[in-house]
Amino acid sequence: MTFPILPAIVCHRRRAEARAVPPDSGGLTPPAGPFRVHARNRLAAPRTTFFSALAVLFLVSCLRPAATVARDEFPQAVGYVNDFAHVIPQAEEGKLEGFLQNVDQKYGIQVAIAIMPDLGGEDPTEYANRLYEAWGVGDPNTDRGLLVLDARKERFVRVEVGYGLEGALPDARTGDVVRGVLIPLLAAGRTDAYAQGALALLEFAVADMGRDPAEVDALFESAGYVAYAPKSKGIDKETLEFLVLLLVVLILLSAMRRGGGRRRGRRRTVYWGGGGFGGGFGGFGGGSSGGGFGGFGGGMSGGGGAGGSY
Repeated sequence: MTFPILPAIVCHRRRAEARAVPPDSGGLTPPAGPFRVHARNRLAAPRTTFFSALAVLFLVSCLRPAATVARDEFPQAVGYVNDFAHVIPQAEEGKLEGFLQNVDQKYGIQVAIAIMPDLGGEDPTEYANRLYEAWGVGDPNTDRGLLVLDARKERFVRVEVGYGLEGALPDARTGDVVRGVLIPLLAAGRTDAYAQGALALLEFAVADMGRDPAEVDALFESAGYVAYAPKSKGIDKETLEFLVLLLVVLILLSAMRRGGGRRRGRRRTVYWGGGGFGGGFGGFGGGSSGGGFGGFGGGMSGGGGAGGSY
């Protein structure tokens, strides 16, 4: 008994298999099932890989470290003293450079002096913060660094304090040094203003480390500097309160001595002498103890500090 429908089924199956073979497969039938790869997917895979690689390159360029970008915007540090405005005489610059190098070697505190002709209209505080980051003042393990920025055209001085010295030099104390030392000396045109300002800051920093500030003073004196003693601009609050109390006591004593009657006697005159209040800052100094400037360590600042116009 024959079944005429069988040849038709076989032919239909062969035609279906022929259609399943891709035109560029050379007549080979791809495997069936979930592992089957269509020609369209094989063409799309290289294209997807290309665009993925392009996207990765774009992200890498966008994520370029900010410090690298910042370094491109500022001149490279040439030493602890960077006088790009040519303000400090050569002898003074060498003396200050040697002292700051000795301080770095002895205490691990890096002080950078940056004297700029102008800031191109940028805010001095922002400029100082970005310059500190670009130069990386201070050791990265301690962040004990200081930046003294002097913008000559703007006549503005700013002290930027590293993370590791913010406890010793909070903004208020740093501001006292700026207003009491840096501003008056810069306004007077003294080229040792940067040395004196650095000294005042370092005394606080060294004391906070448990060291004797007199050591820094000795370095200063050995370098040939003369310590600056700020002039007192008035009486501090504690002294004024003491003087008022003393005056009240003297008035009461005078009234008690007179009693109810009138006595003749010599008149007593009380003279109030004015003594100097405040004190001078110590010093630092010393010549170079060998070795050249190898760049700052890579420290960071939290934006603390103070500044002002002169």
